[in-house]
Amino acid sequence: MKKLFILSVIILGTIAYYGGAQTQTNLFNKGLNRLYSYNLPAPIDSFLAKKFLPQNFWLHRTNSTAKLDQFIDKYNGFEMDMIYYPENHAFENSHDEVSLEKYSLENQLIYFKQHNITTPNLWLDFKNLTTANALSSLNTLNTLLNNYHINKQNIWIESSNFQSLALFKKAGYKTSYYFPYYDLKNMSSTEITTIKERTEQIATSSGINAISFDGIYYDFINTLTLPQNLSLLTWLHTKNWRQVFWAPENKKFLLDDRIKIILVKDKGKFNR
Repeated sequence: MKKLFILSVIILGTIAYYGGAQTQTNLFNKGLNRLYSYNLPAPIDSFLAKKFLPQNFWLHRTNSTAKLDQFIDKYNGFEMDMIYYPENHAFENSHDEVSLEKYSLENQLIYFKQHNITTPNLWLDFKNLTTANALSSLNTLNTLLNNYHINKQNIWIESSNFQSLALFKKAGYKTSYYFPYYDLKNMSSTEITTIKERTEQIATSSGINAISFDGIYYDFINTLTLPQNLSLLTWLHTKNWRQVFWAPENKKFLLDDRIKIILVKDKGKFNR
């Protein structure tokens, strides 16, 4: 801890000495980012997390029970990827298909039951939701939750298929439209206007409670005319919680009351 403090003083002192007004600010921010990005010893990070980690900072890509177990006492909520297998009436807890047997979402629910967690905060990124599998996947998820006595009230279902999300919302889940990745910098104004109008139209549909997006699109999302009751969910998945919490350029995410969840990076020992 003492070494880290000394390093901080050296970095910030150097910036203050050599920087002019604007340059100093930029260098100061870069220095802070570099400082916060360091992998701190677990005891130090844990100490800081207990004092400063916001409740709406959830862990990104929790795709194994091992990773869940490592961070269960640190984060208030967890994002998990899921892929539906209609022929098996089962979900794989993976970003891409790997092994349903090895990485079944059911394993995570078993973990919650074993630890007497009945109302977990979950963000389920539904990778392959379609009109064809919507009803079957909803029934399967409902059955899984009932079997392990898990409440659905704090479970978000995310998908780009906003039409099919309506079924999940009606069933009592919170739903979020996944805003796709667009190369906005290389698009014409006409193309950007089309995206803007489409997103605003989706935002007013009855099937979603939120729009979820990579933090790089925050400024674009901010230009949209959105319903007042629509929530925003975002991810800064290349940054750890300290970078998001303390770095000045990320303050806008913390000050926006519409943002209910921010996903952050914490790979730990079992990232996949």
